[in-house]
Amino acid sequence: MKNFKKLRAEEHKLTQAVDAFNNAKQGYTSKKRTYDDVAAKFGVDPSTLHRRVQGKGKSMLEFNAMKQKLTVAEEKVLVKFILESAEIGFSLNHWKIEKHANVILQSKQGLEYKAVGKQWVFNFLNQHHDVLGTHWSKSLDTQHAQSLNPATATSGKQESPLAQLLMLLLLFFLFSFFPYFSFNFF
Repeated sequence: MKNFKKLRAEEHKLTQAVDAFNNAKQGYTSKKRTYDDVAAKFGVDPSTLHRRVQGKGKSMLEFNAMKQKLTVAEEKVLVKFILESAEIGFSLNHWKIEKHANVILQSKQGLEYKAVGKQWVFNFLNQHHDVLGTHWSKSLDTQHAQSLNPATATSGKQESPLAQLLMLLLLFFLFSFFPYFSFNFF
């Protein structure tokens, strides 16, 4: 993660240096500057600055983005899915994250896709650690217990269609298998 932050900081300095050089070149500033002057001021390599001004070089971030298995947008979707799954009580382990990443790759590349590597999940989690840090999810039992507490049951809300269907199935089961019981509901 430190390398990624360092690359971003270096790229920011280089972008500022390119802008400063172009502004000086176009006469927006009072004095003319050379590559060495601008590079020294921003702490970047003069040859790298020269290549960038000429439009011949890519940043390390752009170069590394070309090597990524998933695009930035696909990674954002995967991060959102991981967070939503954890929020409803289905935290994903490394194997499941790898499986979902491979599904994205397969949908993009077809059956001949190349699966993510052994270290991909660790690198992915490291890259997105600020969002995907330790997340305390609620267990399903806790969520079910909270949804069935007396305050919720008597709050005047209608039961969901699923709850109504389950109640009907329970009554059907009771009447079918225990016909000798008499039930007085009314």
